[in-house]
Formats: sequence, structure tokens, C-alpha cells
Amino acid sequence: MKKHHSIIAAFLLLSVSCQQEALVDMYYELSAEFLNYCYFEPGSYWVYQKNNTNVFDSIVIDSTISYTGVNGLTEESENSFKYDAIEELVQIPNKQNIRKWEIAASLKTNIGGNEISNELLRLYFNDRYNIILYPNVPEGVKVDFGSKEGYYENIAHFSQFSIPGNTFSDVYHTRVYDSLHPGGIRISDYYIARNHGIITYTYQSPTDTVSWKLVDWELAQ
Repeated sequence: MKKHHSIIAAFLLLSVSCQQEALVDMYYELSAEFLNYCYFEPGSYWVYQKNNTNVFDSIVIDSTISYTGVNGLTEESENSFKYDAIEELVQIPNKQNIRKWEIAASLKTNIGGNEISNELLRLYFNDRYNIILYPNVPEGVKVDFGSKEGYYENIAHFSQFSIPGNTFSDVYHTRVYDSLHPGGIRISDYYIARNHGIITYTYQSPTDTVSWKLVDWELAQ
């Protein structure tokens, strides 16, 4: 009798799996171009300096996890799709409270009557997470990512951009408006460079303004 129960249970699980699979409309893959831009191998590290003081912070990639995720598995879901993603876990603790970042493909978005393909870079802190790079959104357009992540905006794109001591190529300046930060409304500005990741990062909150800039690195892609 138990054997029959096991067969029925397996059949039900297979049936649910097939039903869920049927609800997935699209499949989005990460492009080689985006991975070349912002993927880094374990062992890569960055050293940042805080507010031009003698305070430094190191971010080191510990390991990576690649997976295919699914967004929306019910008939009520507005969008259901599979997407490829890579999580890059960093050594903790660090002064910036960064836990990991995620490179992911995403649903196409209609902006201004044009459908754009999406790939994104999401940064996870100890207490929240934010999309910090969404390169195909037109400059000056704010994208609402919901109550958990707030608004995102591409401010500018530079073929070259310099910070004291170094010049980088293919740099995005992005801005995140995070209304659910524990310290109140927080506006963060990121400068993200090809083959280098975050080269400078500034956030403003009701009580503080903090800036980190890249001063040293050793990266493998």
C-alpha cells in the first residue's frame, strides 16, 4: 500500500511541475557582453577608501553560484519567466556591509513604446538589496522596482571617467532612491566601470553622507 502511495505522490509532483513549467512564458539568458562587463572570478578583490580618510575597506569574492531562476509560478502572476543568474558571494564582514551581488537576466520592459531587453546587477547589503545597474534603460527615466527596492535611474554613460589617480572606460553613473532604508530615505550614486565593477559609491541619508572610492584592486574575469 505504501508503494502505491509513493507512486501517486510522485505522479502528483510531476503533474504540478509540468503545470508550473507551462506557466513559464519566456526564458532569458545572460549575454557574454554583460558577463564580460561585470562578472569576476573568486579571489578578485577591491580596496576602497572612505571619504578621503585613513579608513579602508576590502571586498573579496569568496565563491560564485550559477542558477536558473523562475519568476511567477501561478496563474495570477502578471509575468512568468525563467532567467539565468550568477551570485557572487563576498567575504564578510566588511565596512560597507555588502554580502553579495547578483548578475541576472530579466523580463523585457516596454519603455517609451520600445521593448528593451534587460540584464541587471543587484547589490545585497545586510539589511536590504538594490538594483544598481540596469544599462538598457534610457537616461533620465526612473524605473520603479517596487517597495522593497525603490527607484532606479541611469544618470549618464561615459566612454572614459577619471577618479583621482585612475581613468576607466565604459562607465555608468546610476542612482538608486531607496525609501525603505532603515535610516530613512537614502539616495545612492554608483559609478560602475567595465572590467572593474564599482569604482566609486556615494550615499546620502537624512543623517549622513558617505563616499567610497576604489584605490586598489586585483581582478580576474
